[in-house]
Amino acid sequence: MYRHLTSPWASPFVRFCGDYRWLNAPRVQYEVEKAMGIQIFFDIDITNSYHQFPLTATSSQTLAIQSPWGLVEPLFLPDGVSPASGHLQWTMMQMFGGFDEWSIVIFDNVLLSS
Repeated sequence: MYRHLTSPWASPFVRFCGDYRWLNAPRVQYEVEKAMGIQIFFDIDITNSYHQFPLTATSSQTLAIQSPWGLVEPLFLPDGVSPASGHLQWTMMQMFGGFDEWSIVIFDNVLLSS
């Protein structure tokens, strides 16, 4: 997930955080209300969903962090990058957009109804 490097940028510490402002729109509320009427469903939780998006060389250098093992840069999108939540939600909505009547998608959680 990370590799050692020499970069002009580095975060002085590792911090995991999320910026969910993009997802606080009514869409999430609509999805939750839609779930209230479901009696039979199948829940899918995608493990390490952010880590499925490879980064460009420039993005990797920009997201470099100082670790106890030296300076490292991520090869894939790490948690805590503010546009990551919106990018993940948009990608998931694109993947499951044709199944809107019987699927609910919030981040990396997919609920398929019957």
